[in-house]
Amino acid sequence: MIAAHLYSSNPRRIQIKYPERVTIQRYRLSCRSGIYDIYYPRLWNLQGSNDDENWINIGPQQGPYDYWPENSEVQEFDVTFNDNPYMYYRLYITDARYNNV
Repeated sequence: MIAAHLYSSNPRRIQIKYPERVTIQRYRLSCRSGIYDIYYPRLWNLQGSNDDENWINIGPQQGPYDYWPENSEVQEFDVTFNDNPYMYYRLYITDARYNNV
């Protein structure tokens, strides 16, 4: 089973723990449209860790994304250059669409 957690404090992060080390080379994001668009991530890094304490950025910071595609459209991000397996991955979100969320 894969455990995922959303942390609500700033900076925000969405974290996944795999049962064993895996190498991620692509990931996808989609956001709901409507009144929830204020919560859309604007700037973030994909990060990996094997101990949940020491995090490595996988590639450059993504963004800024000021407007996401329509509801249910998926954005895919390529990190095929990543050849390091990690047990923990997270999106480390440093800015949302509005700074006060």
